[in-house]
Amino acid sequence: MTDVLTTRWTAGAPPLGDALVMVAPHPDDEVIAAAGLMSWCASVSVPIRVVAVTDGEMSHASSLRITPDEVRARRIAERAAALAVLGLAPAVDRLCIPDGQIGRHERRLTDAIAELAPAGATVVAPWHHDRHPDHEAAGRAAAAVAVRTGARLLEYPVWFWHWAEPAHAPWESMVAFPPGHLPGPQDLFVTESADDPALERIHREGAEPWGADTRWYEERKRSLLLAMLPDRELVRVLELGCSTGVTSVALAARSRELVAIDSSGSAVAAARARLAGVPGVDVRGGSVPDDWPSGRFDAVVVSELGYFLHPGALERTVAAVRTCLTDDGVVLLCHWRHPVAGWVLDGVDVHAAFSAVPAWTRLAQYVDEDVEMLLLGPAGRLPEPTR
Repeated sequence: MTDVLTTRWTAGAPPLGDALVMVAPHPDDEVIAAAGLMSWCASVSVPIRVVAVTDGEMSHASSLRITPDEVRARRIAERAAALAVLGLAPAVDRLCIPDGQIGRHERRLTDAIAELAPAGATVVAPWHHDRHPDHEAAGRAAAAVAVRTGARLLEYPVWFWHWAEPAHAPWESMVAFPPGHLPGPQDLFVTESADDPALERIHREGAEPWGADTRWYEERKRSLLLAMLPDRELVRVLELGCSTGVTSVALAARSRELVAIDSSGSAVAAARARLAGVPGVDVRGGSVPDDWPSGRFDAVVVSELGYFLHPGALERTVAAVRTCLTDDGVVLLCHWRHPVAGWVLDGVDVHAAFSAVPAWTRLAQYVDEDVEMLLLGPAGRLPEPTR
C-alpha cells in the first residue's frame, strides 16, 4: 500500500506550491503529522507558516498538579523545542482560541487562515473525519479556505490512528510523503475534495438571508440594476448567483428566456418555488464556472457573486462569459464596495477582472458609497436616443 500511496504523490497529488501553511489545532499536531513534509519544504526554501489555533491548555484539565496556564506555557515551549530539533524556524501565528472550543470559533479561524495563506500556498490541516471536535472544526475551516482561495489542501489524520481499523482509511484518497525512494518514515495525507458550506448554511438558516424582498436598499439596488440593461426585452439572459430568485423574477419579466444558477441547494429550492409557473425560466444548481450552461446569451448578470470565487475561478468565469455572449451581448456587474471578510477578493477586484477584457467597453456605471454597477459590452451597444 505504501508504494501505491507514494506513486499517487508523484503522479496525482497537488504540487506543494509557493508556501506551506500548517494548521495545528494544538501544539505538537503539526510535528506529529507533517515533520517530514515541513523538513523537506525547509530544505528547498519553501516558506512555512504554522497557524497555532489553540495553546492546548486543556489537555490535562482534570489534573490537580498542573494548571491550564502551566500546561499552556509548557506546550508552547515543547512546540518550539520540537521544531528546533527538526531544524525548523517557521513563522508561528498564535490565534489563542480556547482549547476544546474551535467549533464555536470556526468562522474566525476560517477568516484567519484565509488572511494568512498567500496566493499559491498549500494548506495542511487535520482531516475533517479525525473524530476529535477541535481537529474536525480546524479541518472544515481549512477546507473552506481552500475553496475560497484556490489553495491546495492536504489533510492529516492524528486521532484516526488511535481509533480506526485499516478498513476505515480512505486509501483511495491518500498519499504518502516523501516518495518511497527516500529513506525514513513517511507522512500520510488525505486529498479529498474541499468543501465550503458557508453560503448553503446562510440560505438554510434564513428564508431570504440578504433581505432582498424586504429591504429598501435591496429594492433600490435592484431597480438601478434593471435600469442599466440596454433593451426593454432581452432574448436569453444568464444570471450567475441567483440566490432565492428575487432579482430573477424581475429579469424574467425582461427576457424571453432566463437561466439562473446558484451553488446553494437551499437557494435553488427557494428560487424554484418563487419562480414556479413563470414561463421561460430555468433555475439550476451548480458552481461557477464549472457547471456552465450551454448556448449563447445576450446578457449575463453577475450580482454579488464575484468575490465568492477564488482568483483562478474568477479568471475562468470571465473567460466563460466572453465565450457565451452573443456578438452584441453585455455583461452587467453589481457588487458591494467594502471588504468581504473571509474571502480574498472584493468588488473592485471583480470589476477590474471583467473590465480588462479588450473587447468590452464601459457602457454605463453607477457608484455610491456601498455598491458599484458596471455595464460592459461592445461599443455602440446602448440604444440611440430619440427626440
